[in-house]
Amino acid sequence: PAAPAPSAPVGPPGGMDAGRLYDTAMNDYLGGDFQLAIAGFEAYLRTYATAPNAAQAQYYIGESYFQLTRYQEAVTAYGRVISDYPGAGAAAEAYYKQGQSFERLKEIDRARQAYEAVIKNFPESNAAVFAKQRLEALSK
Repeated sequence: PAAPAPSAPVGPPGGMDAGRLYDTAMNDYLGGDFQLAIAGFEAYLRTYATAPNAAQAQYYIGESYFQLTRYQEAVTAYGRVISDYPGAGAAAEAYYKQGQSFERLKEIDRARQAYEAVIKNFPESNAAVFAKQRLEALSK
């Protein structure tokens, strides 16, 4: 006799698996629909907070806010990458982009602190190279 069909697990919105949900949000981001991307990445994180792409999803929430010039919200979103996924490669980029956001908000001291954190915590990262350049530019 045939095995009974497995029942579908209760999962994410629209029955999308982690990969499809992430890819859909990323396509929205790449297509410039940042509001939709934020919603998609937030849905992904509600369902898959510990998935391999979770740090990236949180980072792209920050990137979406940055693209929308909503810098204070971007700072908060990047901060969640740093606090929730401190060892992730995305954390170095998040510190750097926090610095960029603070510069846009004219909070230069906080921008410096963010750039210094990249250099201290991720000295070998590309973000540290860019952070050093921004610190030099801010010193002039």
